[in-house]
Amino acid sequence: MSVRCLSSLMMLLRSIDIMISSAPPVQPHGGTVFLYDLGDDDSKWNIRKRQLRCDQYRWVHKGTYPVGNDGLTKKNNVIDIKEKKKGEGDKRFRRQEYWGVGQFFLIHYFGDHSIFKSFKHRSSKTNTKPFVTSAPRVKEKVSKINYATFSIAIFC
Repeated sequence: MSVRCLSSLMMLLRSIDIMISSAPPVQPHGGTVFLYDLGDDDSKWNIRKRQLRCDQYRWVHKGTYPVGNDGLTKKNNVIDIKEKKKGEGDKRFRRQEYWGVGQFFLIHYFGDHSIFKSFKHRSSKTNTKPFVTSAPRVKEKVSKINYATFSIAIFC
């Protein structure tokens, strides 16, 4: 995706109804595209991108590549499903991320989202609850809580 293509996309987005949100999507369907403005402070871009990736799916990273000569970068992910080996993923549902042109970050989901079914953490021997990754900002807030001030026991 070049700068010209991104500019065309911006013009298209201005012509349709869009929903503006500062939160990441929750299990979006295939065919969905999200364009985020990361803001002017580029020192916070990596943190913001990590937060926007927490869409409650489990992904297998399949490579990050430069696209063209415009500084654009593309990251490929495939959905992690229980039936596949760890790190293999299923190409029937994918997420691609693009960044490197101005302060914009684009996430494109495509394929059949219905193949994803929640499952326990692959390393868990006893816990059978579905595993969902928490956003970095949630992990940061939880780590700052002083559990000694609570009157009940909390187990993780």
